[in-house]
Amino acid sequence: MSVLDDILFDTEITIAIRPDAANHGMNIVCSSYMEDAFFLKILTARLVVYGLPVDVRISFPGDMFEGAETNITCRALNGYPAPLIHWYIGSRNLTDNSSLETSLNAADRYDAESTLTFIPTRFDHRKRLLCQAVQPNTTSTAVSKNNSTVLNISSQHRGAMSVMKQ
Repeated sequence: MSVLDDILFDTEITIAIRPDAANHGMNIVCSSYMEDAFFLKILTARLVVYGLPVDVRISFPGDMFEGAETNITCRALNGYPAPLIHWYIGSRNLTDNSSLETSLNAADRYDAESTLTFIPTRFDHRKRLLCQAVQPNTTSTAVSKNNSTVLNISSQHRGAMSVMKQ
């Protein structure tokens, strides 16, 4: 056979896939061979599926009191790459008062947990606290996934305690 033979030609194939988070880390395998020949070539590509977390949850330990330090937690699960978490009350950014921990889960995707240390005031009562999970450095059209809660701040009344003698 010669390079000029009409029986030699290049072949190309294109596939279109729509992977989701469940496909993250899977392999696409392409194999080529020549008919009636032993030549075989296998190429493998690993899927890296970028995406926002599938769930964002806010939790706090119970009642919030004016002037009392409160820790509020936001968990963003199953994102890739590891999401960042931002905190807002209205347009006020509280992120500097928070910590962030990320971990790789069994699906090779990331869970992130942020704890906001917050000292509520009476002006925060009935305002919306927003937890925003953001994917860093991606070109995805979906920018963030959020969850929010309306704050219910109670006043602390420190009255004198009376003790009754029997």
